[in-house]
Amino acid sequence: MVPTIETASLADTDQVTRVVARAFADDPVTLWVFGGPETFQKALTVLMKDIYLPRGFVTMVEGKAASMWLRPGASNELSLLALLRLIASSVPRAGFRPTLRALKAASRMDALKPKDPFLYLFAIGVDPSAQGQGLGSLLIKDGLREADSQGVPAYLESSKEENIPLYRRHGFEVVKEIQLAAGSPNVWTMLREARG
Repeated sequence: MVPTIETASLADTDQVTRVVARAFADDPVTLWVFGGPETFQKALTVLMKDIYLPRGFVTMVEGKAASMWLRPGASNELSLLALLRLIASSVPRAGFRPTLRALKAASRMDALKPKDPFLYLFAIGVDPSAQGQGLGSLLIKDGLREADSQGVPAYLESSKEENIPLYRRHGFEVVKEIQLAAGSPNVWTMLREARG
């Protein structure tokens, strides 16, 4: 039976953020910025509520995989309120320095994004217990149908080099390899050209 993709709502926030945080538990950038999945989940909750639900779409598969996309032309800049909520949720768990590190990393990545409209894959994660079953590919294909229907490219940043072949199978190519700051792990920016 083919797994069903569902559009997530506000009521699914805990489930989506828990799955993505678990999937990113060994992610080099997540560990460098947030120190662990618990703090990352708190940040994801703010981002999902304030950016990805109102300005994009969030999808999930059977509570085992989830993705967070931003629609073309939508700003991913945080409002002042969202920024304050993100800082308030991160500082008590991660401390001021990691929170500042996250904001600086996001600013550096934002500066590298394409200037023309694109569909942005912010995060995609499969619970470790369900990895290798094609759920991530299912979510990527679903998002790329949206990009193709709008005739825009798709863009992402990968913080794990071993994930690059997965994204390449879906048409993404590496644009740039960057270091977010001195001593930080590398990030690969990737673009899939517009099709259709």
